[in-house]
Amino acid sequence: MATARLIVTCQYCENYGDVANPYWKCKGGTEYQIATLTIADAMKGEKYLQGLVDAAALNNFNDYTQEYVICWGLFWDGEQTADEEIGIPVTVKEVA
Repeated sequence: MATARLIVTCQYCENYGDVANPYWKCKGGTEYQIATLTIADAMKGEKYLQGLVDAAALNNFNDYTQEYVICWGLFWDGEQTADEEIGIPVTVKEVA
């Protein structure tokens, strides 16, 4: 049976300034696998999938670092993310 991975791409930034005068610099990011879905679940629609992304609670902010979702997508059996194509593994953080 075919399955799809729900992959979320996050951006990571650091504050090189201080709280009063922040200077944010993007330092890279991470791809997270937050769910492995059946065809039926994958076809439930964007609202359902966005709910899974929101439930993963990947947005983290404080005065000196932040990580936030920039995009997400479905990758069917055999498909690789851009990171996987160059040998960088996806971080698994399943919520569903």
